[in-house]
This record gives sequence, structure tokens and C-alpha cells, in this order.
Amino acid sequence: MYIKYEVAQDHIERKEYYTHLEELIQKPEVRNVCEVGGGANPSLSVELMKKHNLKEYTILDISAAELAKAPDGFHKIQADITLPNLKLNQKYDLVFSRMLAEHVPSGLAFHQNVFNLLQQFAQRFVTIVSVVNLDVMKPYSLDLREKIVSTYEAGNTSIRQVAERFQVSKNTVQALLKRKQATGTLKPARATGGKTSQLAGYEQEIAEMVETHQDYTLAEYCEYWQDKTGVSVSESTMCRFLQKQQLTVKKNSSQRSSRRSG
Repeated sequence: MYIKYEVAQDHIERKEYYTHLEELIQKPEVRNVCEVGGGANPSLSVELMKKHNLKEYTILDISAAELAKAPDGFHKIQADITLPNLKLNQKYDLVFSRMLAEHVPSGLAFHQNVFNLLQQFAQRFVTIVSVVNLDVMKPYSLDLREKIVSTYEAGNTSIRQVAERFQVSKNTVQALLKRKQATGTLKPARATGGKTSQLAGYEQEIAEMVETHQDYTLAEYCEYWQDKTGVSVSESTMCRFLQKQQLTVKKNSSQRSSRRSG
């Protein structure tokens, strides 16, 4: 069994992933393939599948809503690849995924299930892993936001399970669901009129910060944010933003000394 991880940091490396994937499906022994987590946007097109005479292209995804959006011509299976001892009768010559492995709660269960999906003598498992800069906190991508919401809306799960599945906080999941219900969109909020807040677009990251450090004061939240992002914000800016997001914090920031001085 050949396991290959490809790290894509920019669009050029992602393009190389698709090139490598097409090279694999041209091999004569590869006739049945499975993409884990392909959802509504499988990596390869139906046209490419026909061009290389693939017998079957299966999309396995946890979200029924996402699978329903996928084009016709694909075999679709709703299942959670991270469930212990997942039982599926189908076997494949090639199993691959894109920007999924880094989000699963159990790498062991993930790889065991992938191994079980492969034919006895199949030798290819390709995954592309996205890289994040831990020194700079950025808004979650629209693609990730949509996957989080669609996974919950598909049913048979809880906010806690969805949070664990995508390695985000429960506050993040709740905030996304609330935003989708209120506005019909999951795009980062932008201030309308006047000056745009320095924190606009970071709703989920702020929610996680508050959930993780519930005993922090406004001053400490500002210090924490500067440590993580390098961006300095005033207590009044932080206060207004938290109030807008309906997040509560300790009101008396003068009662505690700065954590920097500790």
C-alpha cells in the first residue's frame, strides 16, 4: 500500500495535485475510484472519468445535502469516514481526498477505513493537506463554513459532534447556524456605513477565544488578540464587537492585573 501526502500551500501546488491524480487514473489497474469528502465538488469531472474509461467514481461524504448538489454521473454514498469500523461493501482501486485529513478527529479510524475501502492489492491512497499559518489567525474559508453548516443540517448529528468533526468550537458552529438563519449567507460580516471594524470577518475566531478564555477581561482579550495576530485593538473596539456578537465578558477589567505582567 502506497500512502502519499501532498501539502498544498498555493494554487500552483494544488494544480499539481490534480495533475498527479489524473496520472493515477490513467493506470490500467485503476477502474473504480472513491473520493472521500468530495461533497458537491468532486475533484475530477464526469468528462474526465469517461475519457479515461473509469468504471465507477464514488463520492463518499458525511453530508447528504452536499452529495445532493454533486453533478449526475457519480455514485454517491453518505457515510462518516471517521466512524470506528465503518462497514461498506464496496472496494476501490484508488481512494483519495482533498483538504480533509487535517480536519478528522481520529486519524487512526480515518486511515483504517480507507485501508478497508481498498481492493486487496490496491496500492494508492492520495490526500492533499492544507497548511495554515498558526501565527496569524484568519477567517475560516467560505468552503469550510458551508461544510460545517451542511453537515449539521444533514441531521443525525449534534453541534458538539460537528465541532469535533471540523475541530472548531461549539460557539463557532452555533454562530454559523445563527448567521445562516438570519442572513441566508455564510460570508464574513462586513460593517455597513462608517469605518469597518478591525475585527470584521473574525467572528468565529473571536467566539472561540471567548469560549476558551471565559474568565478574561476586555484588556486581556485585547492582549491575547495582539499576541495571536499582531493586531492591536482598543478595549472599546473589542467591547463593541463582542456586544454585536452577543458575547458576554467580565465587565470590570480594572480588578485584575494584566496577564503580561504575570
